[in-house]
Amino acid sequence: MGLGMMLGVVSKANYALESMSDLERLHEAASKKKDLGEMDRTREQIESKREIRKDADQCILSFFNSIFIHRYKDLHGEVRAQCVQSVGDLIVGYKEKFLDNSYLKYVGWALYDKEPEVRMAALEAVNKFYDSKLVNSMEAFTLRFRERMLQMILDVDKHVQITAMSTALSMAQQDMLADDAGLKLRENVYSMITEEDADVRAAAAEFIVEIYIKSDIEVEWKKQQKREKNTSTASSRKLYLIKGMVELLHVVA
Repeated sequence: MGLGMMLGVVSKANYALESMSDLERLHEAASKKKDLGEMDRTREQIESKREIRKDADQCILSFFNSIFIHRYKDLHGEVRAQCVQSVGDLIVGYKEKFLDNSYLKYVGWALYDKEPEVRMAALEAVNKFYDSKLVNSMEAFTLRFRERMLQMILDVDKHVQITAMSTALSMAQQDMLADDAGLKLRENVYSMITEEDADVRAAAAEFIVEIYIKSDIEVEWKKQQKREKNTSTASSRKLYLIKGMVELLHVVA
C-alpha cells in the first residue's frame, strides 16, 4: 500500500512540474510585453507550484527511505519483486528526480536475487527503461550490469530466460552490443535454438531473425536497390526480405 501511495504522489509532483513549465512560459511572455500585473500573477503561481513539488519530493523520499529500503530486503521474494517493480515505475514516472545511479542500483542488484520472480522484475524494469528511451541517461548502469543481463539468457528459470532475451534484443537494437559481448551473445542464442522448451526456442528464434537475419538481408536489399536504380524492375523491399528468409531457411534446413 505504501509503495502505491508513493507512486500516487509522483503523479502530483509531475503535474506540478508540468504546470511550472507552462507558467514560466506565460511569465516570459508577460515579461516581454512588460505586463507587470501578469508577471506578478504568474510569479506567485510558479512559487506555489514549486512549493507543491518540494513537498511532494519530500513525501516521496520519506516513503522511499521508510518503506522501500526495508521491504526491498524482505524475506519473501514476492515482496522484493514488488519493490523492484515500484522503483522501476518510480524511475520511469519521475525521471527528473529518480533517473540516477543511486536509485538504478537497486534494480541492478536485484538481477542477482536468488528468487526468479525478483530477477524477472528487475529485467522487466530495465526493459521499461529502454522502451522509454532512457538509454543515453543510463550508460553507467548499462556498463556495470550489461554482462549480468546477457548471462541471464541462460538462467535456470525459463521465464527469466525469455525476459532476458527481450532485454538483449532491446540492447542490440540500440547498438549496445557491437563488441565481444555481442559475439558471445550470438553463440549463446544459437545454442538456445535446440532448447527443449518451445517458448525458449521461440524467443531465441525471434532474436536471431530480428538481429541477424533481417539485418543481413537488409544489407543485401540495399545493394540490390543500387544495382536496379532507375529501372522498372526495382525490387519490393518486403518481397525481397521474404525471399531472403525463405532462401536462408532452405540453407539451414
